[in-house]
Amino acid sequence: MMAFSFTSTPVDVTVGVTPQITAQPENVTVCVGKPLTLSTQASGDNVTYQWYKGTTAIPTATSATFDKATVSIADAGSYAVVATNACGSTRSVQVDVVVNTEVSITKEPADVAINDNEKLTFTVEATASDAVSYKWFHNNTEIAGATTATYTVDKAKMSDAGEYYCVVTNSCGEKTTRKAVASITNGVTGDVVANGFVLSIATPNPTFEAASFAYTVPAAQNVRIVLTDLMGRELGVLVNGMMEAGTHRASFNATAMNLTAGVYNITLSAGGFVASQQVVVVK
Repeated sequence: MMAFSFTSTPVDVTVGVTPQITAQPENVTVCVGKPLTLSTQASGDNVTYQWYKGTTAIPTATSATFDKATVSIADAGSYAVVATNACGSTRSVQVDVVVNTEVSITKEPADVAINDNEKLTFTVEATASDAVSYKWFHNNTEIAGATTATYTVDKAKMSDAGEYYCVVTNSCGEKTTRKAVASITNGVTGDVVANGFVLSIATPNPTFEAASFAYTVPAAQNVRIVLTDLMGRELGVLVNGMMEAGTHRASFNATAMNLTAGVYNITLSAGGFVASQQVVVVK
């Protein structure tokens, strides 16, 4: 009996391995409206990917990188990716996506009208998803050390009058409050009195439109009264001429003079007497 032997055609045997995550995704903090990117890398042949938010697969998120052009609060949460090939699957570490919101001003600083040496206070209220910081400004100049939600001057001077606003900032940007006006009047009564001269405060003060004020001169003389801004720029002449002794009244109209919201000075000059009162225009 004869024996036969046969040799088969050689075949290649490839031994595959389960994918291994070689670059884990990382925690991300992003602002609402900004893009989000999560990425990973895995070793192995013919690897496919599936991203998950919590335990839910994200449709179409099937590559090594997960991108979203614009995020919302709903995108906050825990994410992971599963790398798969013919030999099995490997899940990445779970990472957190934190979505922050921008600052929202919930209470604007209000206008104030006080006498000199009284307390001056401005307050802002704001919300955000993370910590906020504050910077107060007076007449567009940053106030050194004014970095809390409330700005206070215990004894205000005439130089503290003017416009105030606050810039509130968090990781997503900044918001600026309205400009609030501080009106500060000289003296307890508000009237400036000296040597028979009197310059009263304007009423109403603050004013939306028209305001008037009284002034007294002890003898007939030339009187000049002007309205200026806080920089001393003359905006209008309210009185200019010879006035009899006694009390007189003058007025101005903020709308007719095209005055914007802010603090203005009424300054009287007569016979060597010079006095100023402040008036606040609001819109």
